[in-house]
Amino acid sequence: MSKATDNEPQGVAVSCPVCGTRVQLPAESCHACGANLRTGEKPEKEVSVWQRRGFKTLVAIGVVVIPTIVWALATDQLNGEFIERARLGLQSCADPPLKMWEKEDKAEDARSVKDGFATWRDSRKSRPLGQDPRGPESAEEAALSDAQKAIRSDRQSYFASSIMADYPSAALSPKDNWYGNLIGEWDVAWITDRGTGNEAVVNGEWNFAWINDGEAIEDSLAVPYRWEAKNHENPINYTAVRAFDPDKGYWDGFLLKRRKLLPFRSSRDPAGNIYETYPEGENNFEVWVFSSLSLNAFQVSISHTSDNGVNYRPIAEIWAKRRTIDLDE
Repeated sequence: MSKATDNEPQGVAVSCPVCGTRVQLPAESCHACGANLRTGEKPEKEVSVWQRRGFKTLVAIGVVVIPTIVWALATDQLNGEFIERARLGLQSCADPPLKMWEKEDKAEDARSVKDGFATWRDSRKSRPLGQDPRGPESAEEAALSDAQKAIRSDRQSYFASSIMADYPSAALSPKDNWYGNLIGEWDVAWITDRGTGNEAVVNGEWNFAWINDGEAIEDSLAVPYRWEAKNHENPINYTAVRAFDPDKGYWDGFLLKRRKLLPFRSSRDPAGNIYETYPEGENNFEVWVFSSLSLNAFQVSISHTSDNGVNYRPIAEIWAKRRTIDLDE
């Protein structure tokens, strides 16, 4: 079976390389199937609009999805569920179909917590200048001489100044400075069993500082306040160190929790919410979600999963307000 070539004499009949039909030169394509006599390529078949790829998907979106979204927004259901899922950190791991409570209860529950937080926030007093975070001195400390107290205070301040830094490292770009706004002292409300009859709020503090010449951030979370911990049944005292890894493009670090070091890594969504994942075993981890980050306030939700993200159990919420130092006291 011959193909047409540039050297074929005019008027000669050749066989179509596709369908075999005899075609008289100088024709360039087969009159039966339309294939090119030299390359064997067939012309593209004209496809109707309805048969084109993606058209049915677009129609489905226009007819079903868009009206559903509009209806959900109008009834505040989509917005409420999105906020709840972000609060639990569900966007950072798997996407479980978990409903923590009925939708009609969400709005009322959120209002009660916000009202309670507003009352707590307005009642917080600034820390008096020079206040010892550990509270009144013990009998052993009171027995020290003035010289011994001066030595002790000097050692503490020297260690603090040797590890703490005033600014982030110049190597850390502003776009990678996820936690920079948290530097400073914060009063916090630790909320457990939210939306139940056992809901409880405990006041505490959370302090963040640059360390190691600004290459990392260390924080200390104490609930209740350290000077109140002696009178509390289960005080919380966590310390974490975070550093940005320029090769990986995210922050990682470790958390000292109940005498254990838990490594973790962070991710951030386009809205600026930070997700920290703390592995505790196979398919078992905690998720901390930092949200509503502003100059003077932020929130954190803590949830736990033991089935690799299929179901989440809320542990606590943290509401934070930046603390000021009252120079008049």
